[in-house]
Amino acid sequence: MLDRLKTLVENLAPFSETIEQKGDGNSSFIYATSNEKSVEVSVDEGMYWVEYWDNSDESSSSVKEQTFQDIEKLEISVKAWLIKIHLNL
Repeated sequence: MLDRLKTLVENLAPFSETIEQKGDGNSSFIYATSNEKSVEVSVDEGMYWVEYWDNSDESSSSVKEQTFQDIEKLEISVKAWLIKIHLNL
């Protein structure tokens, strides 16, 4: 599952202002920003976890959380959010 995060970074990069993979091993996660909002994707207990923020302050509480078993569905959801944020919708 962690290898899929690297591919996800590549696939989401065109939709993000910044995107990077942070952490190591089981603590790896993706952090992306667009228009001062952010999203984080991590893996835990065999699931993909997504947290969305209304700002890029990682210390604040997320405004929406989702879990996915299927990385393709996760990618569609995160891309849609990033596009919506980029277009200020």
